[in-house]
Amino acid sequence: MNALQALVVTSDISRRAFFRTALEACGIDCHEAHDGIDALKLASDYGIDLVVTALTMPRLDGLELLELTRRGVFGNNPPPIIICISSPAEHDVVQHRGMRDCSGVLSPSATREQVIEVVFAALDGE
Repeated sequence: MNALQALVVTSDISRRAFFRTALEACGIDCHEAHDGIDALKLASDYGIDLVVTALTMPRLDGLELLELTRRGVFGNNPPPIIICISSPAEHDVVQHRGMRDCSGVLSPSATREQVIEVVFAALDGE
């Protein structure tokens, strides 16, 4: 069986590296994008199963990326699982605009254990 393909999308380089490392430790192949535009470019190259995305990014933000994912831009059937990286200040936005499309929410300061827990809960459909 092929490894799951994940895409970490955030403009914060250190957070991107942290989330990538946590996912790779679980045997998930991981790709990185600086923002939603870069994510869309990578989506055409890989069969993405999981997207971990920040909400606030330059150019195309996480909410716009969620909308495009819902419309099938990744070309997957089923579409990839989406986990949002959301600060406490953004929780209202996630609740009102994006939560229906998110299978999980992570704090930008999440620990490796929290990342693993949220990712596997999302993959299990919990």
